[in-house]
Amino acid sequence: MELPATWLGTRKGTIKEVDLSGGTFTNCSSIEEMDAAKEVRALEWFDDTTLVVAHKNGPIKTFDVESKQFRPFVDAKDEVATALAWPDEKSILYCTTTGKLALFDEKIEPIIAETSIGTHVACLRQNPLQRCLVASGGKENDLKIYDLNNGMNGKKFEPIFRAKNVRNDRLDLRVPVWVTAVAFQNDSTLVTGTAHHQVRVYDTKAQRRPVLSVEHGDASITTIDTCPRDGNAVVMGNGHGLVLRLDLRNGGGVVGRYKGPAGCVRSVRCWGPVVVSAGLDRMVWVHEGESRKVLKKIYAKQEVSCVALGMGKRKEKRSETKEENDDDAADSDADEIWNQMDIIPDLEPKKKKKRTTKA
Repeated sequence: MELPATWLGTRKGTIKEVDLSGGTFTNCSSIEEMDAAKEVRALEWFDDTTLVVAHKNGPIKTFDVESKQFRPFVDAKDEVATALAWPDEKSILYCTTTGKLALFDEKIEPIIAETSIGTHVACLRQNPLQRCLVASGGKENDLKIYDLNNGMNGKKFEPIFRAKNVRNDRLDLRVPVWVTAVAFQNDSTLVTGTAHHQVRVYDTKAQRRPVLSVEHGDASITTIDTCPRDGNAVVMGNGHGLVLRLDLRNGGGVVGRYKGPAGCVRSVRCWGPVVVSAGLDRMVWVHEGESRKVLKKIYAKQEVSCVALGMGKRKEKRSETKEENDDDAADSDADEIWNQMDIIPDLEPKKKKKRTTKA
């Protein structure tokens, strides 16, 4: 089974490259750079060889995965919630926890001047099919979808979709809003997780309120992702180490649990047939998506805050070719050894004497 190349961002601000096949990792940051204030809040691909790294204390950097070099990009000068890349426009987007959003091109010139998308922003996610669409949410800041094209050239930056809260509960009390995770299922359907352990599904073509809302576990949902091989399945992780696979066709019911993680799960990513999760237990868990079998577990030595997957096919092909060459060389060496050995003729087995018993 092909396993993707995996990159980790830690709570100490360091970057690690993980070889899932070999079960090893490589530190890409020095010990002197370790600082809790530099926690990596976002790790996203800009292109095939470049990652966007966003630190909690403000700096946004780019990281070349081949040369292992960092390049400063821009400083948000505030606590960063997340950062995203927009390769079509060769630009990088960042958002702070206070709701300040800005978009810069590769020359570090603002395409979208700093604007506000609300307060207490907790998550920002990009549509993988239309990279110009981003969704945001936070504490008392319900789901919104923005089109980055609408904010360019001095246009007013307004959401193209604004979610509406669910109806009051059975006591006629308002249900609090706290969106902590969001993922695009397709162009018009999104899945969110909340701090009140709710998973909600939104259909932007149908209505502003969620078409499905279900509770799972008793802790805040910290991360959520959709399964590329099954458009109706999502994987969520929460603050108590619970990683579940949900089926949206079955009312958001639980298909099964991915066993292993302990403690808060900070990031879950689906890639082909596998699910990669990591968190504060310092372990990277690799499960088979449908059977939920543990394929790999790797000790990362530091608390993981985010995961990026990619470039797996290219590296996998290289490793397979190398393994085939190694196997061929080993076989040829073994044949030479056997050919140099002397042939020993077969010896006739000795006949056993029959015992005679005295009468």
